[in-house]
Amino acid sequence: MWAFGYLAFLLAAAWIAASSPIAFQKANVVTPSTPRGVPDLIVSTPLDADKVVGDIPYRGGEVWAVKPSAKYEATILGGSGNCATKTLGLAHYLGENGIDYQIIDLMHSGTFLAGIGHTLMRVAYRHNGQERVGLIDMLEGGLPTDGERYFDVADLTDGAIPNAKVDPLNERKDDHARYFGAFLDGVVIGYRSAADVNRYHGFVDSIYVPLGHEKLEKYVYDGVSLIFGYLPSLQVTEYERMLEDIGPTIYLHRFALWTLRSALVVFPLMFVIGWRQHHSARREQVAAGSIRP
Repeated sequence: MWAFGYLAFLLAAAWIAASSPIAFQKANVVTPSTPRGVPDLIVSTPLDADKVVGDIPYRGGEVWAVKPSAKYEATILGGSGNCATKTLGLAHYLGENGIDYQIIDLMHSGTFLAGIGHTLMRVAYRHNGQERVGLIDMLEGGLPTDGERYFDVADLTDGAIPNAKVDPLNERKDDHARYFGAFLDGVVIGYRSAADVNRYHGFVDSIYVPLGHEKLEKYVYDGVSLIFGYLPSLQVTEYERMLEDIGPTIYLHRFALWTLRSALVVFPLMFVIGWRQHHSARREQVAAGSIRP
């Protein structure tokens, strides 16, 4: 009887994950940053921002590719995608070239689980012959500025920046800075480390088999990465504020994740128990002479 109860919990967990895959993933990767705040980068060879971002043939279109090299080809070489996919495409390039980085997520508590927000790349880069650590807005194809000063993540913590613009690196882009005005009011900052993202990319590469549909592949491989602990942690600098509007929902999705993870132990255990019971019953029948050995 307990097996039927467990299967009911498992089906409920699978339904929660499948019905809201974005919320399921985001609820289970958000964690308090340790130490509090965004740490320094390991600076070595800087990214040639003028060349890499300047060569992107910006165009419209969604990108669902989950295989890192395919996402890089679609976003950085092909020019499609949104802020998140373009940033992950650049992350593949940086990881392949041994350049440290952080993916910065700008979020609001009430819309975080719906996947609404903005994503930036934080990296050491070279622009016009000068090197600095700062932010690249991959959606806008440029470097956010406040007047003559280029942004770093600390500039995003005090609300709207009235004089914000984006210094375009790409001839296809302008100086619009839509995410650095009122959007910053009440924003919560999170980051994903290069180590976590590179590890996730390596895991996806190691298990990837084409399924014939990129959107399905995205949900399947990200779901598998989450269950096995490879989806990158989103470390949030103001974790308590992030939970203000979504606390109960987060715990529902976390319960669903641990229920699904438990199947990795429970199903093999059920198989072993069933196998032992079958062979024990067979030995008893042989001893009683009802069947031949």
